Amino acid sequence: VKETLYSSVANALMGSPDSLIQVLGNYEAEYLEDDQEFMEYLDEHVFNCVICGWWCPIDEIEETQSGEWACRDCNPIDEE
Repeated sequence: VKETLYSSVANALMGSPDSLIQVLGNYEAEYLEDDQEFMEYLDEHVFNCVICGWWCPIDEIEETQSGEWACRDCNPIDEE
């Protein structure tokens, strides 16, 4: 049941600009914001782009020059 809730929240975040607490509220699961296991699950599946603010699948993560996480669409790739 726990994995199903984790998966549902991650899927709801994916491709949206909604805040984590907003999505957790939709599932009446605000308590998960402080749950280490849940946060680790999210870190393995989705991330919030620091540039556009949308949630993206973890396989689209890119590190910016300042060391923050951005999606491939937002992070310019330096080709030298």
